[in-house]
Amino acid sequence: NWQIYNTLVGFGDLTGDGRADLLARDASGGLWLYRGTGNPAAPFATRVQVGTNWQIYNTLVG
Repeated sequence: NWQIYNTLVGFGDLTGDGRADLLARDASGGLWLYRGTGNPAAPFATRVQVGTNWQIYNTLVG
């Protein structure tokens, strides 16, 4: 269901746990963090909203 996002960006380790994380932005500007788990069968934990109104930006860069 990644089609709900208009931007996906890998930023490396955002949470300080040594695992790569992912940021996703939806059409309404919600910014979501997917924490890396280190488990290939389930690579990301449940998303957590970390921002709003990010639709004002054209590009997110990792």
